[in-house]
Amino acid sequence: MLEKARFPAHPGTNFYSDPEIFVFEDAIYVPGLNHFDNLMGVFTREGYLIPQAAFYHHSPSLLKGQPGWTDPVVAQSYPVIETAIFAGHIHDQYGHFITEFISRLWAIKDIRTTEKLLVRCARGLDEVFTFQWAIELFDLLGLTKDDFVCPDHPIQVRNLIVPAPAFAEQGYCYRRLAEYCHELGDRAMQKLEGKELLKNKNIYVSRSQLVCGTVKIDNELVLESHMRNLDFEIVYPEKLSVYEQIALFRNNNIVVGTVGSAFHTSIFTPAPRGVAFNMKSAVDANFLMMDGINEAYIDYVQSDNFVDAEERDGNYYETKTIKNIEDFSIAVFSLVDKKRNLFFIPNMGKFPVSSHVDIKFYDVRSHDGLIVKLDPRTGKLSSAEDNFFKKVILAVISDGKNKKAYFVSGEENAINIQISHTSLSGLAVPVELIENEEGNYSFFIPENRHYICALPISHGGWLQGTSLEILPWEKFGLEEKINFSPTTGSQIARLYALIAAITHNNQPFNSDFYLNQTPEIFSNIMNMKNKMISLSYSSCLING
Repeated sequence: MLEKARFPAHPGTNFYSDPEIFVFEDAIYVPGLNHFDNLMGVFTREGYLIPQAAFYHHSPSLLKGQPGWTDPVVAQSYPVIETAIFAGHIHDQYGHFITEFISRLWAIKDIRTTEKLLVRCARGLDEVFTFQWAIELFDLLGLTKDDFVCPDHPIQVRNLIVPAPAFAEQGYCYRRLAEYCHELGDRAMQKLEGKELLKNKNIYVSRSQLVCGTVKIDNELVLESHMRNLDFEIVYPEKLSVYEQIALFRNNNIVVGTVGSAFHTSIFTPAPRGVAFNMKSAVDANFLMMDGINEAYIDYVQSDNFVDAEERDGNYYETKTIKNIEDFSIAVFSLVDKKRNLFFIPNMGKFPVSSHVDIKFYDVRSHDGLIVKLDPRTGKLSSAEDNFFKKVILAVISDGKNKKAYFVSGEENAINIQISHTSLSGLAVPVELIENEEGNYSFFIPENRHYICALPISHGGWLQGTSLEILPWEKFGLEEKINFSPTTGSQIARLYALIAAITHNNQPFNSDFYLNQTPEIFSNIMNMKNKMISLSYSSCLING
């Protein structure tokens, strides 16, 4: 019914350092006549196309209709402006506006003083500034028409500052783009303060009200009806402000719809969640690259229920119809329901869908019924009452055959944990979980082959790995935290995802993202993994 979408041979490259900034003297700017007509470009004084100011797409990378050279002799007669910052192409289409214009603004607030922004705009600034979505994006950017210079004739620029783009179509994407867009998304939320927004909802983004586009579903109104019956909110993005479209991906919502510009909006939200229907031969790498630097949980699926419609609508590139529409909508609901209620490792555009992990979270009670907590000053665990203590969780991961248990912080920020009288220390502490006959549990430490006991409250209630056998002090109760769900994008969510990934060695994860965004957590968990492998190998030698 639903299967993983096909991915392109080259899904794009992600980078985590900032793009570079260049300065060119006596640069030559040629606007061309229309979109990409093999005339336009930004060139050095010698006439060579400046790569950082060029527009590329595809893999292997190709220029988007630009020449590699212009005549520098002729350019000496062009009018001159003293200084400007090249800010790309203000496109009249929403998705390209993000990829060809916003992607070049990441450094503006740090490098701009009084310089105008040199831009190309084939439709003309006056017309683009009549588009409501563009007006709202310019508002978020803090820019007006007076900030731009958009020549309709070739010019020279004595000093041209060129921030390299943070995005190239089907080529690469920098983390800096996501960080910049998150700032814009936060400003959008400020614009919506006091307004009632969709929260904790499953949202179906419909195209049924559009008059033209890439893909039309001719029976989408029927699909809307089924989705509405499954408690989805039906939304038409073109009827919302840009601020409201950004809010769809926030507030614990899950967005469902056909792959398209609506999903470009996810870049304005950290760790967005969604399900996107792909109807092309493969998912466009642009979406995958953005997901890769944005910790996205957006699954890309396809279905044999999507077939060519009997009658084609000429206003669209493709017209599709959905067979077995009721079964299809139920399959979509089932996937979304799992994403909402189960734990997933984000796919981040590296894999078609997120990876579900059977992980359960528990409060731990000592033998006398007191909840075990964490002393953040020492990292030690105790069942004593202390207002300064923080939550600690036992995360239990099952692969169908075995269970792996870890003591982990229950706070949004990861906190180091230490088991007294052992060398066990880290952001996650692995223990063997043993179920006793009476239904309670004990924790065994393979490292020193001891059990964890909880001292009496009169002795601080501390947990320590000193027992050679299971007596009452070594028995604990587990209470599953049914409603416990770490905030997506938080430190602790990243920690759990890494633990799950290393527990199931076949589980995918974007190691580059974690290594660059939370290097301490990544290093800590990789060290724990290596130690676990070492202990397992030593155990085999002893038992062998």
